[in-house]
Amino acid sequence: MNWLPEWASFIGFSIIFGVVGIAWRVRRVQRHHREHRIAHFFGWPIDTTGKPTRVYWIEGVTRADVENALLGHTDQRWGWLCRPATRRALVVANPISWALTIYGATDLPLSLGYDDTGFSLWALLPLVMWLAVRRSVRLIADAPAELLDERLIALRDRTYVNSYRWLSNAVGFVAVFLIAANEFDSGDDSIRTQTDFLTASAYASIFAVPALPSVLLAWTLRNERTSASD
Repeated sequence: MNWLPEWASFIGFSIIFGVVGIAWRVRRVQRHHREHRIAHFFGWPIDTTGKPTRVYWIEGVTRADVENALLGHTDQRWGWLCRPATRRALVVANPISWALTIYGATDLPLSLGYDDTGFSLWALLPLVMWLAVRRSVRLIADAPAELLDERLIALRDRTYVNSYRWLSNAVGFVAVFLIAANEFDSGDDSIRTQTDFLTASAYASIFAVPALPSVLLAWTLRNERTSASD
């Protein structure tokens, strides 16, 4: 627990910020909404019947959110993420964020890491990049099949097959690297370095695994106008 003093201020600030944010949101919901307060608190859309939309917990989406994204109703807010150039930029940015998270576990310059831990400030990037790339492909990679047409279902399924091929190759590479590192150096410093590397890799994989289908989909998805005319 030697890392606790270094993280104490950050943890304390996060707790205070979270409590204040929750209290403010609860007060705001109580003032402006008399019904469906839980749905409004979590930002779940309300459909035309006045009832909260269906939530797909496993997929992490709601029916209204997926339908609005596919129909372009959210373009005023998120449309800039759906541009081909932005999608390609997010394809590059996501792997970079995973690599920087792992790089933060080292003692190299600009690692922005904390002593005795495998975490660094770079660990904040994967979450942001994952949320951005899933929105850029209009939640297609995370949407349940009942909300997609046959063309989008085929596109999504093909993307998942390719993404997990890449994932299996990445896992194999990491395993070979760790075995080789252990064979060449089994000292205490090496063991600590490998532990930090595994910690950072496991954390990065939390976001890399669900983001990978959206990343590959963002790379293969053509201009939406061209695709719509096919």
